[in-house]
Amino acid sequence: VETDVTRRDDVFRLRDAAVNEFGAIDVWVNNAGRGITRSVLELTDDDVDDVMAVNLKSALYGMQAAVPYFEGRRRGHLVNVSSFLGRVPMAPARSVYS
Repeated sequence: VETDVTRRDDVFRLRDAAVNEFGAIDVWVNNAGRGITRSVLELTDDDVDDVMAVNLKSALYGMQAAVPYFEGRRRGHLVNVSSFLGRVPMAPARSVYS
């Protein structure tokens, strides 16, 4: 199912399509990510907005789609994948990503 994970409606449509096709969802994995390798002094508003939309909003929308569904079924697993760069103290060219 083609899905733009930066659009809440697309993510909910993906969830509904999976349930319709397979009968249920047991596991939901949020694993979308986008990085920009550029000095923090060179980042534009569009750069920051793009990274936040993919890395933050996609996980938020995935949780909003999956968790109420899992609560209704009283079971399910949510996996949020993060990057190793979040634990690296010095990654100046990846600052907005990290």
